[in-house]
Amino acid sequence: MRALGYKIRRLHYPLENGLELPDAEAPLRSLFEDYEAPNYFAAKDEGVFSEAVARANAKRSAALRFLGRL
Repeated sequence: MRALGYKIRRLHYPLENGLELPDAEAPLRSLFEDYEAPNYFAAKDEGVFSEAVARANAKRSAALRFLGRL
């Protein structure tokens, strides 16, 4: 997909920060990495990633933000 001009990000959703989209090749430590397959998101326009993160995190409840701090 990179050869076709796509940028690939890995979906990561920690409770503390909400949706994050680090580069697919970036090292990532996750509580679930041993038993959950990773999910990826590809787009040609970098703005798509920013928009997706902003929209997803705008809807996060105060309870989720609180749980992430524990």
